[in-house]
Amino acid sequence: ALHPMEQQMINVHFTSAALAAALGERNAQAMLYFVYAPDVIGVIVAHNLGTGEFALQLPSFGPPLDPKELAARFTDQHCVRLVQLATTGSCRDHKTPTLSDIEVRSVAGWTMRAAVAQRWVAGNVLLCGDAAHVFTPAGGFGMNTGIQDAHALAWRLAILHTGGHQDLHYHEASNAAARLLAGYESERRQIAEANSALSIRNYYGVAELSAELGCNPAN
Repeated sequence: ALHPMEQQMINVHFTSAALAAALGERNAQAMLYFVYAPDVIGVIVAHNLGTGEFALQLPSFGPPLDPKELAARFTDQHCVRLVQLATTGSCRDHKTPTLSDIEVRSVAGWTMRAAVAQRWVAGNVLLCGDAAHVFTPAGGFGMNTGIQDAHALAWRLAILHTGGHQDLHYHEASNAAARLLAGYESERRQIAEANSALSIRNYYGVAELSAELGCNPAN
């Protein structure tokens, strides 16, 4: 795997109609809200502002744990408090009331990784999307790169399925399949490696911003 890195994360899936309403009143609707507060660092993801559905994504800087064990340490009560701190409680200006309708739907631990498979084609096994590469969320490259993989693989498979490979510039039709698929791997792996490296740079760029704002995880 190229560019290996790991960061444990916690996702708190919650609902709050009051939070959605407050964002609407302030004309502050967005998909991502980055939180740098004295008591919590994270990202609030708006899944559905109409129904007040959100996720709070938090980094975990403790010792590595099994994702289920990590999630078990975050009780619903603790998660409600973290959401309150991320939304209003950390402001400490007493002008914004603490949300009272937070409902925790689920808590999940996961490990953020960035890695690229060394082989994408092995016999009849072909990798694309998340099976071939994983990135950090910074930059949103995962879905886009996976869709591009599928497109690059689909037209090659269509040629092989219809027999159109015989019309290509390859002289030996018996080697066309291997060459087509080898071209898929060499093309897409280079792009995946570049996107993986970029996502890591983006991630550490956000970490540097956090440090500049006084939220240094190393402390």
